[in-house]
Amino acid sequence: MKEAFAGSNTSTNKEASVGEAILIAYSHDTLKAWAERKLQGIEAWIGTYPPLSLREPVGDFGGNELRRFQFLHVLPALGFWLIPLILVPWTEKGNKRTIPNPNFGASMFMSLGMIGMVIQLLLMWAIQIIPHYAFSTIACLHLAAVISLANSSRRMREILSVAIFGWFAVVWVLSPIFDWGNCDLIQAGFILLALAIIGGVLWMPRPRHGRKSISGM
Repeated sequence: MKEAFAGSNTSTNKEASVGEAILIAYSHDTLKAWAERKLQGIEAWIGTYPPLSLREPVGDFGGNELRRFQFLHVLPALGFWLIPLILVPWTEKGNKRTIPNPNFGASMFMSLGMIGMVIQLLLMWAIQIIPHYAFSTIACLHLAAVISLANSSRRMREILSVAIFGWFAVVWVLSPIFDWGNCDLIQAGFILLALAIIGGVLWMPRPRHGRKSISGM
């Protein structure tokens, strides 16, 4: 808590409470330093901060640089889901509505996710990466993207589904296979599960639609 909200390492300010550590940190802070940290936080969302050479020492997360890149940073974690997320305000336009506002859930979850992102950016001291965020914030953004994609046109759903599936396969299936030395048993289990799901989808027989017999003719 001290590290997240006051930038205090656990080895320092041991006697101070979380509130006291926050007061001590901000009493020695300047508006310029605070603004620079917020800008660095936005760069961390995008994935440009910290630089590639400093990304590995952030934590022992395992895996190669590509997987760490998507694991740590918000926008790379969303990946191609960003497209339906950006299109939330326009998704339902031009479609035949079966309910008054079919995209209300997408707008709601996107608003919750963006509010959570802004609150965490403003309150947290410096570490703006996914493991230090509330996972509900990231989940809200993904839910908004899923609802938006479901309400989009059929061609849009097909193109983005292939792109999202392909990106997942590259980062979380092919990448670990070619970098097997950095995988642990848990990662290997998820890789095998992903391969099984991919195989099941590819080999799933398509339903055959025969002609219906018309009685009484």
